[in-house]
Amino acid sequence: AKKILAGTTPDIVLLDMNLPGSKSLTLLKEYRSRYPLTKMFLLTSRVNRSIEKHFVAAGADFIFDKYHDFESIPLIIQHLINVREKNGDCNGK
Repeated sequence: AKKILAGTTPDIVLLDMNLPGSKSLTLLKEYRSRYPLTKMFLLTSRVNRSIEKHFVAAGADFIFDKYHDFESIPLIIQHLINVREKNGDCNGK
């Protein structure tokens, strides 16, 4: 993922909260620092509000339960595209 993102500024980063080795929080912090305007979408299969607070504090914009919220991701992406087009900017801010 780091190679793919090198030299670009993504509109959205989709990150799994349960990456092996507990690297998700570290990557989120790194990506948030590198891409402050990028929307950070996190996926989880284990909803835990106390853990989610750490991810939100680190810069997560959205946290989705893979089993219950997955279908809403395209709707949110479309909303962000609409906002971007309305505002004339590339990150919906």
